[in-house]
Amino acid sequence: MKRSTLFIAVLAAMSLPSQAMELVDDGVNKVTLGGHLSVQLSNYDWYQGIDDSTELNANSPRVNLALTRDMGEGFTVEGKIESGFNMDEGGNSWTTRLGYLAVKHDSYGRLSAGKEWSTYYDVAWWTDVTIAFTSDQLGIYSNDTAGDDTGMGRADQVIQYRNNIALGEKGRLSAGVQWQGENGALDSRVGGSLIYQYDQARVGIAYVGGDVIEDYELYGATIIDLSKHQDTLESWQLSAAYGKWSKGLYVAAAYQQGTNTEAGIRFAGDSIGFEAIGSYGFKSNTTAFVSYRQLESDGDVDVSSNYGGDYADDGDGEWNESFVTVGVHQLLSANTMIYTEYNVSTGDDRNGDNQYALGFRLFL
Repeated sequence: MKRSTLFIAVLAAMSLPSQAMELVDDGVNKVTLGGHLSVQLSNYDWYQGIDDSTELNANSPRVNLALTRDMGEGFTVEGKIESGFNMDEGGNSWTTRLGYLAVKHDSYGRLSAGKEWSTYYDVAWWTDVTIAFTSDQLGIYSNDTAGDDTGMGRADQVIQYRNNIALGEKGRLSAGVQWQGENGALDSRVGGSLIYQYDQARVGIAYVGGDVIEDYELYGATIIDLSKHQDTLESWQLSAAYGKWSKGLYVAAAYQQGTNTEAGIRFAGDSIGFEAIGSYGFKSNTTAFVSYRQLESDGDVDVSSNYGGDYADDGDGEWNESFVTVGVHQLLSANTMIYTEYNVSTGDDRNGDNQYALGFRLFL
């Protein structure tokens, strides 16, 4: 088995059940088109747990183009560009989600540069597999962004290296490291992940972090004030999973400790996040799931001034939110799906409740 197999499987699983459309394959060069379009009827705000009126939206449509070239001697060059766009109303349409170049080898691993899913996400995505009420308690989309500058989600201007080692009958070990240079208020940042997999079971640990070298501003507001907040923005995560989403039994859980990862979206300071999900994929191409997500502050709350939701302190001076979500996804064909998800707030400090989403998705 080639040593790059696990990483390829990870990338494929992130996009399931998407099946990219092959445009060119001449044995040396390959070009594929991917992405998805959705229409969704729902009653929740972008900040999960905040009620809104029922409306139609597009739920993050995107299109991507992937290119690979066989260079011989086991080397492959690959590139990918992915853009999100506005398909349900006027206004600005295109945003860059991904854009990178990479060189990979069966033995030497994979080196990439550009805008790409982080090594932190190599572990975090295990609980981020639903459609409407997705992972939002592990700091992935830190500081009210896609984890761009922080390197926790779709990392900006990042250099990454990944490789894995087969351990024979004892499983497989994979590792990834990444680096980002200084960017505004954030000093250079490093991250990494380590994953052990045996059969269908896997456990992983990930870290990303760096110093804050000046007051950090976002959307015109100061979200990390060095006169009163720590000068670090970092996160540790430990996750475990078993099975494959939509294929029989799948369970996953993740625990996170962060510093200032919630600034700009909830609060500045230390945070503790936890997520768990259990699902079963039936032979009828139906996947049913239940998930639990919780986020707490580790200390008193300093709510971000541009926080867009309702915060209702129960008197303890700390942040405590949690949600239970149930849902069903039904594949109608290899590239079409209908889905419904229902979300209930079970924490002390978020007011949202009885939220739902009903949608249709077309995979390219």
